[in-house]
Order: sequence, then C-alpha cells, then structure tokens
Amino acid sequence: MRLLIVDISPTIGLMAHESVEQFFEDKKEELYCSIALHADDAISLIKGAADPYDMVICNFVLDGMTGIDIVNVLKADHKHNKCKVVMMVDGDNHNGQNITGICDKEGIDTVVPKAFYLSQVFSSVVKKESDGDKTSAIGGEREDSPEPAHSSN
Repeated sequence: MRLLIVDISPTIGLMAHESVEQFFEDKKEELYCSIALHADDAISLIKGAADPYDMVICNFVLDGMTGIDIVNVLKADHKHNKCKVVMMVDGDNHNGQNITGICDKEGIDTVVPKAFYLSQVFSSVVKKESDGDKTSAIGGEREDSPEPAHSSN
C-alpha cells in the first residue's frame, strides 16, 4: 500500500501515519507512507512518484489551495488513476461553499470529519466498492480494489 497523507498540521499527519501503521501491523501487505505538510510538497511527491499511490488522505483546507487542487494533480497523472481519495474536513462550509457537495461533484471516495477513526475510512471505501462502485476518485475503471488505508484519530 502506497499512501500519501496531506495536512498542514504535523499532529494530524503523524496521528494518521501512526493509525495506518497500526492497521497494517498484522497485514502481509507492506505500507509505504509519505506525509506532506505543505500543498507544494504533496504536488512534488505526486508528480515525482515512481509508483502510483493507492490512497491519498488529504485535508480540504491547505496552504494556498484546497484538497481539490491536490486531486486535480492526481487526475492529471494517469498512473494514479486507481488512487482512492479521502478528504478530511473541519466542517461542511468553506468560504460559503458546501464542502460535501464539492467533494461529491469531484468524485472523492470518502469525506470524513477531522476527528475520525481509521475504521470509518476503511468501511466507507470498502462499502462503496461492495455496492458496485468501481470508479476511481480520480476517474476510470479499477481493475482491482486496493485495500484502503487512511487517516487519523
């Protein structure tokens, strides 16, 4: 599992990483996790990735841009077309806009409040797949369903 966590809060980034590590401790799958504390760092990691990310956990509000901008960078690089996206939100309103509505329109896999449990993310993403939703958050059909991994507590 290749995971990217994008949040301007080092605390959230580290908590998410710790939660994911605990989840994968008993799994046979290896975890490769990167944390970007700045949007520009996330963009550099995405563009420079030799292998595609399986999942990105991203805060909606970033420094100088939104998580949707990060999703658009993923969309532009087709190697990431199977990547799952989990958007973390502090509330459902940003500059007068409905965040959940924006994320739905952009095809984000899962939207979670900033205080959430790892199990919420996995169950939400897995449920969508079991319901027959085989489209990726960034477009295209998925040939396989990578096991989701995300976030913090």
